[in-house]
Amino acid sequence: MYYLNNIFPVFIAVLLLFIVQTNCKSDCYKYGPSEFTTIVECSKGCQYSYIQKGSSQRRVRGGCSERESESCQTSGSTVVCNCKGDRCNIKGYEMDSSDSSES
Repeated sequence: MYYLNNIFPVFIAVLLLFIVQTNCKSDCYKYGPSEFTTIVECSKGCQYSYIQKGSSQRRVRGGCSERESESCQTSGSTVVCNCKGDRCNIKGYEMDSSDSSES
């Protein structure tokens, strides 16, 4: 009985932590060609898009995802990726944003 009395509070704490983490929103980078970067809270995860030209990647924009699935989709040379977790769209944020490769 002593063992159960000691383990029960730990079990409750772990259960509450799990519930809080699964219901939390993700902090995502929000950025675009003509806006300053901010951090926004997103309920379905983060998104980033970029243009693939040969071996170079140029960021386009990032922010909240409209989908809960984690995946990347390509349309022409534009790639849009959805991810979950705080600031998971940093990959897109850290890409080059200049148009110099387009010249």
